[in-house]
Amino acid sequence: MKKHILLPLFLLFVCQATWATITKQVINQTLDSTVTSYQLDINGDQAFDATFNYFANGAFTITTRVGNGNAYMLATETISGSNSRPCKVSNNQTFTSLPNWKSNGIFIHSPGLGYTGFAGTGNQYIAGRMNLTGGTDYFYFWILVNVNSTGSQLSILKTAMESEPNLALTTENEGQTGVGYKLLSKTKVFTLYPQPASSSVEVITDEKIEAYKIFNINGQLILSRPMPTTNVIDVSNIPKDVYLLQLLNNNEIIHIQKIIIDK
Repeated sequence: MKKHILLPLFLLFVCQATWATITKQVINQTLDSTVTSYQLDINGDQAFDATFNYFANGAFTITTRVGNGNAYMLATETISGSNSRPCKVSNNQTFTSLPNWKSNGIFIHSPGLGYTGFAGTGNQYIAGRMNLTGGTDYFYFWILVNVNSTGSQLSILKTAMESEPNLALTTENEGQTGVGYKLLSKTKVFTLYPQPASSSVEVITDEKIEAYKIFNINGQLILSRPMPTTNVIDVSNIPKDVYLLQLLNNNEIIHIQKIIIDK
């Protein structure tokens, strides 16, 4: 089920690559007491992968598809007993390993359970993964949603899916982690030199950078250090591969970019 579509967020700043493709969809579907159900096709196979429902008591739920060799699941947290809610995934968060993957009985909002974690908190990313063969390959996806302040209306805004198996997926910067979350500035300019790098790479920018992190393509943290005053990062001990570089200031991510190490 390979698709040749859009590049992932961290490839927007570099030349086109072929090792990963991202399927993105703008949904903009609203559920409320009038429109009470919506079925979402995430991977474009003409089958419904996730079903959103509104109930008369004011609860919104999401159930993902399981069966016929398919297993679509969301990363969840427990509300009480067997009742779960989706984990909120931060802006520009790269994920594979997240807790408690679950396929159904997931409350996005439920006043009956005293759960209002999505209502009035702005756009929020929900993380998911799908297994299509019953084997060990997983395809990761996210869904961007918004519940209004009264909990009476759910908006399904966007979705994105990594079409290559077992590659980490990164959210974009349209969500929030709370009131006043700072979005990435689209006017900031960052250049990495040289690319590919062998022993070191310099970050050329006018922005202040306090720290950096390097992740492999599976989302595993490889290196985390304060940024040198020279903005030159030593990569001499990192094996040849493709990585994801995060730049941080005041513990907030200000830029994400692919870095190629070739020795």
